[in-house]
Amino acid sequence: MIYEKNEHFVLEADRDMIFITVCQKGFSILQLNPILLDFPQIMLENVKDLKGAPTEASGKRIQVGRRKPITELDIAADKMSVSVKLNCSENYLKENYSVIMGNILENLQSVGISEGILMHVLQNELSIKEQTIIAKGIEPVHAKDAVVTYFKRSDRKPAVREDGKADYYDMSFLDEVKRGDWLGERISPSSGEMGGGELQGR
Repeated sequence: MIYEKNEHFVLEADRDMIFITVCQKGFSILQLNPILLDFPQIMLENVKDLKGAPTEASGKRIQVGRRKPITELDIAADKMSVSVKLNCSENYLKENYSVIMGNILENLQSVGISEGILMHVLQNELSIKEQTIIAKGIEPVHAKDAVVTYFKRSDRKPAVREDGKADYYDMSFLDEVKRGDWLGERISPSSGEMGGGELQGR
């Protein structure tokens, strides 16, 4: 695939490698910047060779980088989410949206992810500007212990007599209750739920 061809150079991809062939001196590598914006798939790596190419103009094809895939999956460290990065232009995304979505689904399947896929995001919210979360695992729900609540007894305080002395003899150690009065309750423990392990992939 040829990305740019002019009187000075040819920038092209052969399989997954990026090559430049400089035929005539007189251009700066800064002129490559607009091309890189139009084709985010291009990853320039061999900077030394790239810088020397315009001054040498040898006419030889020089490998200067590699071509990134249009869709790159990123599985989170905790294996609970998957994001996708798109290496394409906005126009390419608009014109090939359904193809890109299909490619993402194939990539997910290839790493063993079939559950937790956010289809509404894939169908409507893909973006070239940032990584987009396209699949989420189900967080585990922790079980709760049983809770027992008892009838609260009255405070035990001695009565104060007219002479100011405390009467510790009659402190009403018994609380009277009638049939049907609330004495306590037990809330049973809840069972937890396993989290989704589908996003761990292979």
